Amino acid sequence: SLLECDFTRLAVGAAKVIRFDVDSPGTSAQFHIHSSVSDGELQDPQTADNAEDFIVTVGSGSPSA
Repeated sequence: SLLECDFTRLAVGAAKVIRFDVDSPGTSAQFHIHSSVSDGELQDPQTADNAEDFIVTVGSGSPSA
């Protein structure tokens, strides 16, 4: 499924959290994040595809970045 989020109105230095809910602890899911910002602004500027890949594992404790 596709989740579209609008980040265009964020102030400089501001952050927005995207929270994904999955079924049970220990479940892993991979999310492909595509952005229209320049590669230099992304976490992985060596990959020139304007995208980030995240693997999220659900645990029972506090969320981690």
